[in-house]
Amino acid sequence: MMKHIPSRSVVLSIVTGMVSLSMLMLALPTVQGETLTEVLDAQEVSKMNAVISYIEQNPEAEDVGEAYNIVFRLALAYKQEAKVLPLAEKYLESGDQAAETKAVCIQINHLVADGKIEEAVDLFLPMVRYRSRRDPNAAGQCGFMLSDEAQLANRPDLTRKVMLVMREVLPLHPTYDRMCESKIKKIELVQKPAPEISVTDFAKHPSSWKSIRAKSFYSISGELSAVHVSLNFPA
Repeated sequence: MMKHIPSRSVVLSIVTGMVSLSMLMLALPTVQGETLTEVLDAQEVSKMNAVISYIEQNPEAEDVGEAYNIVFRLALAYKQEAKVLPLAEKYLESGDQAAETKAVCIQINHLVADGKIEEAVDLFLPMVRYRSRRDPNAAGQCGFMLSDEAQLANRPDLTRKVMLVMREVLPLHPTYDRMCESKIKKIELVQKPAPEISVTDFAKHPSSWKSIRAKSFYSISGELSAVHVSLNFPA
């Protein structure tokens, strides 16, 4: 039985097709990442870059405001503030308001990244009062981030400022309102002087905490005797 041998032209067509397919695969954009999260994050950043190109090519488009919103949202979510900062500043100069809250949040996050916490707070306070009406959620997220960064910078005074203005201005969900209230109370407690500690030992003799803290009070039976401690907070 004779085997069918493809003609030279057929083989050449197959080889040419395989080469073309390989070149096409090489030409396709690839997303590099070691984990699924990294792959998906890289795709979102690519989407942001594509929308930036759309804005640059169609500055007068009817939906350009929504395009800015998308860019700033993705930049805030994926730590791309430095890249879109010039775009945010240009947008704010235009006077458009559709995405102004997110644009200011871009500026605030960039200041935080540079360690300029006080300047970031100074920018946040008027933003949340006068430029957050269209996007209170973005302002709230920015405020919580800023308060956390102020705490890390050992600036409880700035954290308190941020929390107070958020409770005053933003329509916070009750859960977030309680979070602000809790933070404010903790800060106020931390800023108070340390309480005086008076101690009464098991014989009801007054003593200082320092004089007894290294001692153990046991009765003959080996049970721990009572020691009364009171904390006297200054008014």
